[in-house]
Amino acid sequence: MIKRLLLLIFVISLVVLAGWFIGSYNRFIQYRNKIEEAWSGIDVALKRRYNLIPNLIRAIEGYGEHEANIFQAQYNYLAGSNAKAERVEGRLCC
Repeated sequence: MIKRLLLLIFVISLVVLAGWFIGSYNRFIQYRNKIEEAWSGIDVALKRRYNLIPNLIRAIEGYGEHEANIFQAQYNYLAGSNAKAERVEGRLCC
C-alpha cells in the first residue's frame, strides 16, 4: 500500500514537473517570437525610412532651385529698379 502511494506521488510529481517544463518551454518560445516580431517592426521602419531618403533629397533639391530662382528674381528686380532710378536721375539732371 505504501509502495503504491509512493509510486502515485512519484508519477504525479513527474507529470507536474513535465507540465512545468513544457509550460516554461512554451513561454520561452513565445518570448522569442515576440522579440523577433519587435525586431521585424524595427527593420520595417528602418527600410521605410531608407526608402524615403531619395524623396527627401529630391524635395530639398527642388526647394533649393525654387529658392535660387526667388533670390535671382529679387536680385534682378532690385538691380533693375536701381538702374531705372539711375536713368531717371540722369534724365532729370540733363
